[in-house]
Amino acid sequence: MTFDRGWAEMLDFEVGEDRTTVQQIEGMSHPGDLHALVMEQLRCIKGDTVDYAQEFRIGNKAGEWVWVLNRGRVVERDPGGRALRMAGIVWDVTDRKNAEALLRQSDERFAKMFQATPAATTITRFEDGTFLEANRAALDLFGRGREEVIGETAVSLGLWPDPQDREKLMASLHAGEAVSLRPVSLRRKSGELRNMLISAAWIEIDKQKQMLMSGVDITDIRRAERLLKQSEERFAKIFQASPDAIVISRLADGRYLEANQSWLDIFGYTREELLERSSLELEVW
Repeated sequence: MTFDRGWAEMLDFEVGEDRTTVQQIEGMSHPGDLHALVMEQLRCIKGDTVDYAQEFRIGNKAGEWVWVLNRGRVVERDPGGRALRMAGIVWDVTDRKNAEALLRQSDERFAKMFQATPAATTITRFEDGTFLEANRAALDLFGRGREEVIGETAVSLGLWPDPQDREKLMASLHAGEAVSLRPVSLRRKSGELRNMLISAAWIEIDKQKQMLMSGVDITDIRRAERLLKQSEERFAKIFQASPDAIVISRLADGRYLEANQSWLDIFGYTREELLERSSLELEVW
């Protein structure tokens, strides 16, 4: 085999440099690709296929791997059907293969970040809201396995206890408004309601419009806030109802921050007269 101009330019050889044997060409091919290429060519030679197409790597003169697409067919057979001559063409597809590799790396990074984010995150189809992807945090929130979620919708899973929350969210998105940290309630498979802060936006993947939604579960925070409020209310009631005179002052400067009714009655001050003044200013001592 003699390299023509196209081969020569692709592999950095001089036009006319001789590579005459199949064994030499095989020696230039990547070991990981050679078997698949040979099998495709053999199927074509035997007549199992009309033609073949196979991508493989071949070494150039500098020792670098060049990705090529080889398409060919048998163009002449003897009366017994034995292949006498094949013809084909080879294209340099290195740039495309490199771009595909970069895209795979990007997809892998996105998949890792998508799954690792602690926020419950889903991707749904624009047209009908079908779940296309859900990360582990979302599945845990829903109380469901992946096979129960993908292909379903939030409506079919009964995730929205208040349908108006979903309608308002969708209306905002369709109007081009940002949806960020909107408080809503979601229902788990068990029926338990969880308090959420939801963010959502339209995205485009593979030229398809889809919705990316993420949510932070604030149920435990809300519960803690309610308990703290209840605790503060109980303290205030006990503080004010105590028959003992009680006052709270700031350590740094001794200014009063709070006093119960018993203290006010004993010292004859109103609450307004007391606050942010010290005992020295009021001549309590």
